[in-house]
Amino acid sequence: MLLALAADFAAQPDVTVQVLRDRRVSLPLPPNVQQLEVPSAAADADRLATHAATADWTVVIAPEFDELLRKRSRTVEQAGGRLLGPDSALITQAGDKQRTADLLAERGIPCPAGFSIFWPNELAQHSLTGPVVVKPRFGAGSQQMRLLRSPDDLRYLADPPWQPQQSLRIESFIPGTACSVAFLCGPAGNWPLPPCRQRLSEAGDFAYFGGSLPLPPDLSRRALELATRAVSALPFTYGYIGVDLVLSDNPQLVPDCVIEINPRLTTSYIGLRRALRENLAGLMLQVAAGKKPDLTMRPNSVEFDSDGDVRCQGNESPPAA
Repeated sequence: MLLALAADFAAQPDVTVQVLRDRRVSLPLPPNVQQLEVPSAAADADRLATHAATADWTVVIAPEFDELLRKRSRTVEQAGGRLLGPDSALITQAGDKQRTADLLAERGIPCPAGFSIFWPNELAQHSLTGPVVVKPRFGAGSQQMRLLRSPDDLRYLADPPWQPQQSLRIESFIPGTACSVAFLCGPAGNWPLPPCRQRLSEAGDFAYFGGSLPLPPDLSRRALELATRAVSALPFTYGYIGVDLVLSDNPQLVPDCVIEINPRLTTSYIGLRRALRENLAGLMLQVAAGKKPDLTMRPNSVEFDSDGDVRCQGNESPPAA
């Protein structure tokens, strides 16, 4: 994601790109991207604050768990920088799976029924029938997720991955098509990008392998309608955010559901940038400036892996990776 984003910004006229880089890591960035070396973890926040204070925009790429994303975004805010992405308040809201589900439910937006517990002390206080998904209340990237036949199976789970007193969310499992919709957000509104199908492990741990697009027209329409409702329930924000959904196998009985909201750049960026004719980072800047983006898709199919590999099929050559 970092390499793709930096290359896209660097291709824009009158844009200077600076990337903070761990001194132990070599990054094959374009020659016109300035690499700012960070000598240690202790210096990370200071370097981020110094350079964010003078930049027009700062994009933070980090996961939500352990408050990595919120703390770095807060560093930018406290330095007087401008986030091209959600602020720390929205990150706090969206990073809490239970708070997000409660907000969506209050707005009448379908999401899986569920509750939160502290593992394992509060197992006996709740009940939910049928297959359930168990995941950290504060997590990202499918880490420590499990599919179980029922909450009762938690009592007999061998080698549970959670720590004592870790906060978990337990929710109904929704059979269907896992997909995501990314949005570019700014003063003129929230603009959805083409929905992507998610490729997840079938081993019960929901490991994320990547995605593909386009979706069939009916699934795409359903995904866009629900994701737009979810983003509309959020406070105003800038930049790129993602909505994870499950499109129900039987929508007459079980509605399509929002699973979670990702207040950050997501892996789908690497596939979407190859599917769109326009420079995706350039579109982010347009939307942040209050302009309506001109989104046109190439007549290709795109499949991407979680490690950044992208494959395109079609009659129109996509831009270089």
